[in-house]
Amino acid sequence: MSAWKTATLSEFARVRAGMRQTEAEAKRFSRSIQNALKPAYIALGGYTGVYLTGTLGREAIGASAARQREYFRQRMGAIPQNEQDQIFARSQELSQKYPSVNITDIMEMARTARNTMGSTDRGLEVLERMVKGFVTLQSAKGIEAATSELTGLMKGLDNLGTNSNGAKGVKNVNDLIDAFIKAAQIEGNDFDVGSVWSLARRSRIAGPGLSPEFLGTVAPALIQDMGADGAGTALAMAYKAFVIGANDGASKGNIEAQRRLGLRTGEGKGDLVDSDLFGTNPYQWVKSYLIPALQKDGVDIDNDTAVAKAVAQLSRNSSATGLLTRMITQQQQIGRVTALYHRALGTDAADTAKNQDPFVGWKGLQESLRNLTAAVGESVMPVIVPGLNSFANTINSFAAMVQGQDPRVLGGAGILGAGIAAYGGWKVAYGIYGLITAGVALNEAAAALTAAAVAQGGSGVLAGAGGAAAGGAARRWGIGTLLRNPWTLMALLGGATAWKFIRDTSATNGRESRMPPPKYYSQGADQDRDNYHRLYGGIQFEGGMHRVGLGAAPAPNGGAIPGSMRPRLLATR
Repeated sequence: MSAWKTATLSEFARVRAGMRQTEAEAKRFSRSIQNALKPAYIALGGYTGVYLTGTLGREAIGASAARQREYFRQRMGAIPQNEQDQIFARSQELSQKYPSVNITDIMEMARTARNTMGSTDRGLEVLERMVKGFVTLQSAKGIEAATSELTGLMKGLDNLGTNSNGAKGVKNVNDLIDAFIKAAQIEGNDFDVGSVWSLARRSRIAGPGLSPEFLGTVAPALIQDMGADGAGTALAMAYKAFVIGANDGASKGNIEAQRRLGLRTGEGKGDLVDSDLFGTNPYQWVKSYLIPALQKDGVDIDNDTAVAKAVAQLSRNSSATGLLTRMITQQQQIGRVTALYHRALGTDAADTAKNQDPFVGWKGLQESLRNLTAAVGESVMPVIVPGLNSFANTINSFAAMVQGQDPRVLGGAGILGAGIAAYGGWKVAYGIYGLITAGVALNEAAAALTAAAVAQGGSGVLAGAGGAAAGGAARRWGIGTLLRNPWTLMALLGGATAWKFIRDTSATNGRESRMPPPKYYSQGADQDRDNYHRLYGGIQFEGGMHRVGLGAAPAPNGGAIPGSMRPRLLATR
């Protein structure tokens, strides 16, 4: 049996190795053919043509769907059709001029510009600056820069009131877009152009008075230093403490300190000196009035601690005094950063970005393809959208029929359920039949192996008449004839030795299953280690594993474990 098993497994291993070698050679040959033909596929367009066709198809659906959604958003915003046509024409023109921005994104920016400036005509006057700013952000912050930054900037400028009526508002918005883009060119990813919206909301009463000069130079530096929310809150609190003199920003003692420095004049709370300048450009007010007043009072401006202590006496609000202290102690940093902002290219960099920035050039190719696919896909949208709606209506109608227990649906469901049940029953029966046939096959295999052993081992393999008869039959007729002989099989399966083996095995298993689990009595760490090796080496020793419980033999030495428990306690357990 051992020789037969070894020979069989060896043959299987040899066949498997040959199959693997053949498979490896086939794969290598296939790769060689593919590598040889790939240049031809590419040259003939068969490789790239299929890829481009699939890509264009997918992109056409997505791009045209986004375009259709933007059309619907404009209709929801009650934009007249003639103005929609204006927006599309201008967006198409700007996309051709700046290819890295697709038409749909420009249309979205145009809608935001219209809402900010109050009309389509005024919105289109700032649209090009927005597009140029976005192209510049693609180069300064990465080609995946989002249009949401420009949207946040426009909302912030609207909140601050810089988009006033007339040409002045248009100029202010264009200048501030350029100014914040310059800050982004210097600060990079650390500066979010859309954070102006947070600054505007937090500045509250102080925001509308801030001048474009302050917003375009000092405000970005404060946002980088304090964060948009912190800078906006500080501006609001400083305005209340100094311009208004509100009680929650300046106590009576704070008002008197301001008056003593010559910053406030008049009866009662009085008025702040040049409050208009403080409202439009608080940084310039600090340089023009606060710093000279502190120096006149003997404060060392170069001593940050002395400056902070002196300014703290002018307001009870820490945000307000913190802002003014920064403006004094960080004059050099603010001046250095604002000078860098002035020297940056700003939105004018968009005109050369596609020629000098390869990533912007690559984005231009992608967005041009998106414009093409959107135009192609628009022709199929009138077919796709009604089809989707029709399919959705069909599903909803079917759900309503099920909910209402429509007989037509219930009848169809019953037929389907019956079919599923029949199929399931057939699979179960097939599985049971497989188990039965598998058992018979295993029994036949066991008989064949037993007969083979008898043929090689003679009567000594299975003692008794059955074993001797089977061995003799195997020697005389061979194994094949033996297995086809019913009398021989009966002798094998009905011999006294076989039944005795089954009986003894069953009795042993039953006795083992009824006995309690073994218990190990420790004899100390060193001795336990030696006993462990003796146990698995088949060497008898005192201690080790013993049966405990009712009917079991007593543990050696009364179950005593030196130094741990008394024998009586273990015997009870």
